[in-house]
Amino acid sequence: MLIRKLFSLFACGLLCTAVFALASCEEGRFGKPLVKDGFQFPTGLAIHPAGFAFVASANFDVAYVQGALRVIDLNALAAELALPVEQRQD
Repeated sequence: MLIRKLFSLFACGLLCTAVFALASCEEGRFGKPLVKDGFQFPTGLAIHPAGFAFVASANFDVAYVQGALRVIDLNALAAELALPVEQRQD
């Protein structure tokens, strides 16, 4: 069962990556690089039953070089938010 869930998660991530890679092809590159920790115009959200969220950030205003697909571990986020503020990691 665990292997099936992991395979499903991997397949979903691979499919989303392929779709966004094909959709973001362009000849000239302009704009600034994406910020590594944050979302720029989040336009899509998919929740996986294993506790992961996939967030797609668009680049419709061409302010950045590309869009992004970020994976968030919801279980780790919930555990972090359950801690008192002074014990949380930055």
